[in-house]
Amino acid sequence: MKRRVVEVEWVDAQASSGWHGRARYEDNGPAMPVNVSVGYVIKDTPEEVIIGQSYEQNGALVADSLQLPRSYIRRVTTVRRGRSI
Repeated sequence: MKRRVVEVEWVDAQASSGWHGRARYEDNGPAMPVNVSVGYVIKDTPEEVIIGQSYEQNGALVADSLQLPRSYIRRVTTVRRGRSI
């Protein structure tokens, strides 16, 4: 089984603990973390993209997956189409 390899740029949620003045959030707030991940496309739907670091040759097993809601994703770039590597 050959799978497409993609680079996904995505925005993550950010949490903060403790007491902070409202100005911290009203004046542009803390920057949203932007992440970049690369992996084999396991699932690609209008709702989500799932990529994995490794997969078994017949596709039954996947290792180290990342499931991203589409609302988190800024950009998906194909690195390699389904070719043998």
